[in-house]
Parts: sequence; C-alpha cells; structure tokens
Amino acid sequence: MRGLAWFMLLFQGLAAYSPAQGVPGNVLQPYVQEERIDGVPYLFVVNPLFAPITIQFEVAAQNLEVSPGYQFSQVFPPRSRTLAFIGRPIRPEWSYNYRWNYVLGDINAVTQDVAYALPFAPDQTFRISQGYAGGFSHRDELEFSLDFAMPEGTPIHAAREGVVIAVQSIYSAGGPDPALRAKANYITILHPDGSFAHYAHLRFNGSVVTVGQQVERGQLIGYSGNTGFSSGPHLHFHVYRVTGVLGTWVSLPTRFSTAQGEVLLAEGSSYTNSSLLVNLPPRPAPPASSTAAGAPGSQQRP
Repeated sequence: MRGLAWFMLLFQGLAAYSPAQGVPGNVLQPYVQEERIDGVPYLFVVNPLFAPITIQFEVAAQNLEVSPGYQFSQVFPPRSRTLAFIGRPIRPEWSYNYRWNYVLGDINAVTQDVAYALPFAPDQTFRISQGYAGGFSHRDELEFSLDFAMPEGTPIHAAREGVVIAVQSIYSAGGPDPALRAKANYITILHPDGSFAHYAHLRFNGSVVTVGQQVERGQLIGYSGNTGFSSGPHLHFHVYRVTGVLGTWVSLPTRFSTAQGEVLLAEGSSYTNSSLLVNLPPRPAPPASSTAAGAPGSQQRP
C-alpha cells in the first residue's frame, strides 16, 4: 500500500492572505492512518485543526472493493479521528493506492445572513477607505471585502463569535508592493455557521488571541497595522466560505449593526460602533417579505 497526499496552498488573496489551507508555520496538519483489522484495510483521517476540513479522495485498487467509493469527498470534524474508507479484498492478492487533497472548511456549510458588529471599540468612528469591488484590490474572490482606515495600533474587536483558527503576527513590513501580499499579519475566526472572518494587516505582534481560543462578539482580539500589501494603515475585513475541495471560495456581503442602523457599509462613508450594540447576539436577516428587508444602505456600492 502506498499513499500520495496532496497538501495544497490555497486562498492567497490580492490584498490579504486568507489561510484556508492551514496556517503558515503551524506544524499541525491533517494526516491519514491505516489500520488492518482481520486483514482488511481501514483508512482514518486525523484532523488536529480547530476547524473542519473537506477532503477529496481518489483511490486506485486491484482486487479490492472500496467503500464508500473510489472517488469521494467527505467533511471531517475539527480535533477528530474519523474513518474515511474501508477496503474489502475480493482475492487473496490485492493492493491499492490513493491521493487526497483538503481544504480548511466545510464545503457544505449553509451560512446565515446575520448583522455583524463593527470590528472596533464602542463609540469609535472609522471610514471605509475601500469597499466592495474596490479598484485597488477588492476583486474576484475578495469582491466583498472592506478596508477600515484607522491609525496603527487601533484595538480590533471580533465582529462575531467563533473559534480562532489561524494567527499570523511575525511580519513588520508593509506597502503597496504586490511582493508583500503574503506578509500581512492576520487573525481568522471560524463562525458557528461554517463561515470565516479574516482580519488582516495587523501590526507586528498585534494579536492578543491564540489558535483554538473561543472568542465572543465584541471581544478584543488584536491591534491594527499596515503590514503586507497595503496602501496605508487600515484593517482589512472580509467574511468568506469555501465552495470546493480544490480551494474555490467566495467572500460574502455582510450587514453591520451601527449607530446609523443595520447597513451594508459603503466606500467613503464613516460608521460609528454604538456601545449599546457591541454585545448583542447577531440578528438574522428579516424575511424577504418584510419592509425591513431593504435596510438603509443595503443597495449601496462603491
């Protein structure tokens, strides 16, 4: 038996690195274990990460029936050891090999449309310097990204509760040089519905949370900066979900609870985080038939 595992670097964005493939410098990686029980091969996946992973297997076998099949995808829970497939010999001499690739996240996750908290402290106001489909870097997968112009060292707060699944804080350089794209400090948080929030361009050593930590909506998680591919001090924020095992993903438009109401944030506008809204649970979107469905600013685009 031999196995060939594909470990893929996925999700390198234009303005901010989204670590959906596992964390650079993180020694933890999913791996496969084989066990023989009464001569029958059982293959298990060990996922040591704090997020689910989706794996695509391709199995080639001789004189061996493979269940659930010779090509399949499966979601494996975080911090788990899970049976992937069983091989049942149909002749005394048999063999198999396989290859697999994974993506961090559940490609079957059904995300919720909820109102997020603004990712900064109560009673502060900041301007959107680059909004959805912004010309500098918010294109393709990063279309629904937001840049909050703010001084370096501004406290950053979680926009929604979840588990920290990636932290990078070793970089200090920043500027409008594409060579710096993968050198932004960041924090990535997995939400209960399977979506992720990515907070990028944090300052050197700018994280106050660690991988595996549960954070609450409004909790301090780090400090803004100007690291990586950046035209000036700001916080880059986007919410995304994975859509395929080969690394496809999409950013998602997000409504925010602000002192001005629940809105989609627009480039060039400033928004205030009301202290009365910080610790409220995220509120689902109203039904499509409700007159509140078209929230103020919901159709605004830069």
